[in-house]
Amino acid sequence: MSDAQCLRDRVDCIIASYEARPTALIMILQEVQRTFSYLPREALEQISARMDLALSQVYGVATFYKAFSLEPRGRHVISVCTGTACH
Repeated sequence: MSDAQCLRDRVDCIIASYEARPTALIMILQEVQRTFSYLPREALEQISARMDLALSQVYGVATFYKAFSLEPRGRHVISVCTGTACH
């Protein structure tokens, strides 16, 4: 089984577990990210097609929330606050 097929199968299982409800989009994105450590473009396209949502809508949600990443991340994420509230 190829990596692309494995990705499609795993994303299909995640979407099916939420019955492809559009109201579950954020939860589906969270679970996909938890599985792959980021949101692969192929997964976003598949979510869009399976849930009958525009890719721009899925991408818009994925880029709106800072918790989502469209690029692979390392095991540990370090954030540094440089705002006045942190000083």
